[in-house]
Amino acid sequence: MELISQDINNSFLWDIDREVYRNRFESIEHAAKDTVKYCRKNYHELLKDLDIKFLANGTPEIPWEDWYQAKYDKVPAGL
Repeated sequence: MELISQDINNSFLWDIDREVYRNRFESIEHAAKDTVKYCRKNYHELLKDLDIKFLANGTPEIPWEDWYQAKYDKVPAGL
């Protein structure tokens, strides 16, 4: 989360977290559906801010592990 939160507007994460918290007593399936339903714009903006492209089938163009490593490698020493 630290890597992700450095590059994006944190209000997107706050809105998603708030919706997840609101659904904390529901099933995972129900909570997931609600977060997509009520936070669709936030997810869209979050993915846009993460600067990762997706193929038509929803698979990222580069594996998440490679994306993460590239972001991690750019973090200044000491952080």
